[in-house]
Amino acid sequence: MTSRVRFRLAIDDAGEFLVVGGDRLVLGHASHRGADLPVLADLFAEHATFEFRPETFHAPASWRLSPARELVASGRELRVDGRVVRDAHELAHGERIEFSGQLAARTSVPVPESSTFLLEFERGAECLGAQRVLLLAPGPGGLVRIGRRARSHARVSRLSGDVRIFEDGGRLLALADGQFRLDDGELATEHRIVLPLDRLHTLTHSRAAHGEPPFVITLAPAH
Repeated sequence: MTSRVRFRLAIDDAGEFLVVGGDRLVLGHASHRGADLPVLADLFAEHATFEFRPETFHAPASWRLSPARELVASGRELRVDGRVVRDAHELAHGERIEFSGQLAARTSVPVPESSTFLLEFERGAECLGAQRVLLLAPGPGGLVRIGRRARSHARVSRLSGDVRIFEDGGRLLALADGQFRLDDGELATEHRIVLPLDRLHTLTHSRAAHGEPPFVITLAPAH
């Protein structure tokens, strides 16, 4: 995955996420069109970068956080758990990133076998309308899991079985333990969506627990 992937993921009972993937992602001010993660806060146009490093023989896949040049030149600081990041920092579960005096986020790795990270902004800050951002790693190794189990990116108690979404060669692949009802009414256990998304996709999942109403997931372009 070299080109940017960005879309909104809305999940019944779990709310909304912004999903962003790419080899290098820029977090910056909301007014900057080049920002992959635009936030309205005291940020420079390009404030910090997230770089994905694929798995090698010597190291697992990882995300690295670095201050952008403009931030370094200003004398302001990017901090992780209170420590200044001067070059590149490999993200880990449970860290607190201080981008500025107004903006901070917590990191988590809800699914240990996935390289997709969850960022949760503090104090109501949002990125394109979402307080939670998934840094999507490429391929099956970056799967996003939606389900009842604790080790899920989005935990939904009334969903029986899992829904898994990952990037697969320029498409998104959604897999379900049950069946989806697609936009055209067709039933399927998997659904492929060409990237970048150009319209709303609705997946209605029949396997809600305890005879409750069907469970709905929507994926939509994020501009």
